[in-house]
Amino acid sequence: MKRIFKVICLLLIVNLYLSCDDDDTMSIIAPSEGDYMIFGTSYGFCAGNCTNLFLLKDSLLFEDDDVERGIPDTVPFKEEPLEHSSYDIAKVLWNELPQELLSSNDTVFGCPDCADQGAIYLKLRLEGQIYEYRIDTYDEQLPEFLIPFSNKVEEITKTLVDSSSSKTTLKDEQLVFGLYYGECLGNCTHLYLIDNEMLYQDDSVTYIIPEQVPFKPEALPSESYEMAKILLAEFPSALLNETDSIFGCPDCADQGGIFIRYSYGDKTRTFRIDTNDNDLPEYLIPYSNKVESITSSLSQP
Repeated sequence: MKRIFKVICLLLIVNLYLSCDDDDTMSIIAPSEGDYMIFGTSYGFCAGNCTNLFLLKDSLLFEDDDVERGIPDTVPFKEEPLEHSSYDIAKVLWNELPQELLSSNDTVFGCPDCADQGAIYLKLRLEGQIYEYRIDTYDEQLPEFLIPFSNKVEEITKTLVDSSSSKTTLKDEQLVFGLYYGECLGNCTHLYLIDNEMLYQDDSVTYIIPEQVPFKPEALPSESYEMAKILLAEFPSALLNETDSIFGCPDCADQGGIFIRYSYGDKTRTFRIDTNDNDLPEYLIPYSNKVESITSSLSQP
């Protein structure tokens, strides 16, 4: 009987030890009332919404209120929280926040966005103390302890942005693209509109392209949209930083011209681009060639 009792006691002691050991491996970072974490990414060169920030606070998750570029001193957030499933995705950042980061004297790691590679932003309040960091997206620029956490922030931010209907998606942008020719027989202008994940064809536009291009009300087949949507996804952000709106001498020698009109929110830029690669900036050549190729494919009878 005594032997059985000793065995039971031994088992209880082992179980107690294992339980304590499990507790020791858990993160000691536990946010209390009033604590928060702001996290996300920001890019200096991109088309559309270049900053995506989120706020973890009081078991809720909020997204920034249309911060498009840069990170303001006081980040505005929408009043309505995101769905709880989004909070469940983001809350793991509390548990994975490295203690070494909080004890570090550095607030900038690497060279965030110096080469247009983007930056990770992190600001948190914990036990009454404010911490703020800017972190490079290049792993090789970071201390070893920070790499898993920075990767997780990027991954979660991308997941939240992709799932959030109020963030920049193809539905928030419009792109009119096509070709026009001064000397040709028949229809000399072919323009298309990408809007709300659908593709539309111009409604009998002649050589002169009006300020408001008319498009047919019926969308083209989905396979046509699938062909064209890459032009919106690969729109060169450097083009938006140009002061010029005409590149080369479009159609001056009856070689034709490329027409581009990009809209995001209340902003619209219109460009006319030469079909002659020799007169274009290097970054624009692959995109203009793609516009020509896709327009030609779409306009085939």
